[in-house]
Amino acid sequence: PITVEEEMSIPLRELLEKHCKGVVGGWDNLLGVIPGGSSVPILTKDLCEEVLMDFDDLKNARSGLGTAAVTVFNKQTDIIKAIARLSKF
Repeated sequence: PITVEEEMSIPLRELLEKHCKGVVGGWDNLLGVIPGGSSVPILTKDLCEEVLMDFDDLKNARSGLGTAAVTVFNKQTDIIKAIARLSKF
């Protein structure tokens, strides 16, 4: 876990690479990202490649900025278990 402050509209991929050293196992190992806390939909890897971390771009991607609490899931994640755990939270 890490807390950072960045400019609005930074590309999500740049944010992850700059502050988190990318995705464990490399970018091709990315399953998805929750960009704005547990109340917003997950973005697929394809969307994560180009989406900007701002309200409008994430809305256009059918997700949201919410609290901007980014959660990254790699392909080793059981996404069903992960979402079930979030829903209990």
